[in-house]
Amino acid sequence: MTETMSDFEKDLVPSNPNLTKIPSIKKIIKIRTDVTAKPSKPKMLMYSGDSNPFKDAREFNSYYRSFLNFAIGKEVEFDHRESECLFAAQVLDLLIERRKDNKIFLNAWLKYFCDIHLKGKKYLKVKYTSIKKLKDTFEKFNGFFQA
Repeated sequence: MTETMSDFEKDLVPSNPNLTKIPSIKKIIKIRTDVTAKPSKPKMLMYSGDSNPFKDAREFNSYYRSFLNFAIGKEVEFDHRESECLFAAQVLDLLIERRKDNKIFLNAWLKYFCDIHLKGKKYLKVKYTSIKKLKDTFEKFNGFFQA
């Protein structure tokens, strides 16, 4: 073995073993952001199509949520849709059984529920906005509703 290094070996092995070659960054891309922009929430859109809340529990749940959000004008806290479907089905059965399965009664009942039972900041608590709570107000509202 010879003690002299060939040119090829000199290219591969650095002269100082503690140093390594740092790869150079060829191009740095800067992303400009607008500092004055504020994060925005998506605005509630109104559904203009014909909806039928009496079709099934899922449709009733969607109608209920949309109505409360629109009536209160703020984002209402709700429980998971899956847990509310049982109570939505019970409310639908109750409405059909009492022959109150029309939008006039339903809208008046939901408006009453918003105005009387969701006062203050109750719309931020799931225990007050559940369909079960709505169901509990049916008898009282039905007693004085005249169409």
